[in-house]
Amino acid sequence: MKFAFDRLGKSRKNETGVATIRFKKEISTEIEIFASADRIWQILMDFAAYPQWNPYIKEISGEAKVGSKIKVHMKPEWEKGVTLHPRIICLEPRKEFTWKGNFFFPGLLDGEHSFILEEISGHRVRFIQKEKFSGIAIPFISVSWSIEKGTVRSFGDMNSALKKRAEKVK
Repeated sequence: MKFAFDRLGKSRKNETGVATIRFKKEISTEIEIFASADRIWQILMDFAAYPQWNPYIKEISGEAKVGSKIKVHMKPEWEKGVTLHPRIICLEPRKEFTWKGNFFFPGLLDGEHSFILEEISGHRVRFIQKEKFSGIAIPFISVSWSIEKGTVRSFGDMNSALKKRAEKVK
């Protein structure tokens, strides 16, 4: 019998018959931006310009295509910064940009980071930034509200900076 536990302690059976424990955590933020999805997408894909406007993700480099490994340097408010080398798993123009990576080794703390654009009207977009965490370190991280609150603030800071840049008249 296989069981998977989320952070709420729910379990479910899996057909393999192997007992495992899986921990998950999701953090999500959103903001409404008065700009076209094209404009926002252009900003998100201009990796070289991130240091000029992004207070959270200080650097992204690599090829923007599904399957590519990229270099991402993030500076959350609670630490000096961390550089990851995730792989792009979804790149749907004007809709979604998602990468997946891990800290140290797979299964310890894995993260799936997404930027999602939901078009409300021609010049109004809901921008969603979220991270789906999984791995055995989740219970220890979930205990620390400061990390969760700091991540929400860091996402919010980036969202606000993206809004300001996208709404700025060229």
